Amino acid sequence: MVALALRSGPIVLPGLWLGASLVAFLSSGGGLWHAIAVGLATCLEPVVVLLLVPRLMRSRDPLDSLHDFVGLYGASALGVLLSIGAIRLLHPAGLDASLAFLLHFAGILALTPFLAALPGPGDPAGLQRLRHELRRPDWWGLLLAITLSTVLINGGFLPALSLTPLALLFPLLLVAGFRFLPVAATGLNLLAAMLQTWFVFVGSDLLPASSDLVLRSVMARLFCGVLFLALMILVTNLQQRRMRARLEEQARELEEMVASRTQELTAANVRLEQLSHQDSLTGIPNRRSFQRRFDTEWQRALRHQMPLSIGMLDVDYFKAYNDHYGHPAGDHCLEQIAAVLEASLGRSGDLVARYGGEEFVVLLPGLPAEGLGPIGEKLRSSVSALGLPHAQGGPEGIVTVSLGLATAVPQEGSTPKELLAVADALLYQAKKEGRNRLCWMPRPL
Repeated sequence: MVALALRSGPIVLPGLWLGASLVAFLSSGGGLWHAIAVGLATCLEPVVVLLLVPRLMRSRDPLDSLHDFVGLYGASALGVLLSIGAIRLLHPAGLDASLAFLLHFAGILALTPFLAALPGPGDPAGLQRLRHELRRPDWWGLLLAITLSTVLINGGFLPALSLTPLALLFPLLLVAGFRFLPVAATGLNLLAAMLQTWFVFVGSDLLPASSDLVLRSVMARLFCGVLFLALMILVTNLQQRRMRARLEEQARELEEMVASRTQELTAANVRLEQLSHQDSLTGIPNRRSFQRRFDTEWQRALRHQMPLSIGMLDVDYFKAYNDHYGHPAGDHCLEQIAAVLEASLGRSGDLVARYGGEEFVVLLPGLPAEGLGPIGEKLRSSVSALGLPHAQGGPEGIVTVSLGLATAVPQEGSTPKELLAVADALLYQAKKEGRNRLCWMPRPL
């Protein structure tokens, strides 16, 4: 009754009342109204449990936590007391109250956890777990051991154990609580309770055991306590399993989160590294990227004694362009110049970078001095071919550039700064000679 009330709620109370009244009518031989009253008294157990469950339990599963387990059986004990008290008023000469309480409470201990743990038809995962548990040979081994130990001890076949009837049963129930899921473990508890009840109260005159009712009552009380302890251990073990599973799940989630964050951080660092070497306006490499590449190519040219060429490029009258057309137009002008310069470099190893402001730098690994003229003229004419109007510029009336190109075969003791300084000097020479022109050195340094 308690298990049905827990699983289904108050909706089952009318059916429980009807069933209890029918049992009372058929067993006591009293009148109909008397049986209805006994049915009402019997139903005090599930009613009290339903009233106290919201206050004493966090869930309706008594095996969910030790808090819920103690809450259920505290409420059940109170319900049993009220129910037995009410029945005693209707049957003053009935069963001893303490023995009646023991039987009621033992029934709740044995049946309620098992019925609460049974998976319903709408729980295929629970049914699958139950089938898996019942296929385990150790479960059937425990079932056989519980049956044999109960028969041997309570049947009087082992007189030496007659005063300690639970010496074997208690460890077996503990093993069940530690090894199996709730439905399988409580099923073994229910089997032990049914066997104990049979031998103590039903089969006492059929088997060669002591017929001392007091001794058997004590044994029944001991079994009730053992069952309670076994269930507490089962609940504690389940709670630890759930906690361990939650901790493992949290650890996995944390590892996944750390891995995800690490991946995002790595991608962000890669992107940041790219951005730190890219000019934000034009999208071509910036001065830092050029300097790193320049140092690398210088060392390579030094090792292989290859020529290394470099060009400095400056947009003519760019300050006047900004003043006349505005800075947004100036930015757009630089973007177009950067794009056309990058497109003019035909070799994979060549590099054009923004050096600062309206200045650009070109790195040409392996290009000899005689190749400076053609490539320089190509760069200059490609910018002029854009035809960008420049009312405040030179006589051409369009945006133009001036270039200085130099080459060197690096030697021990020479530095990249020397080659860069020569290219810069040639650039200023081109500007001094009237702009929109190229100055380059015919021989390497």
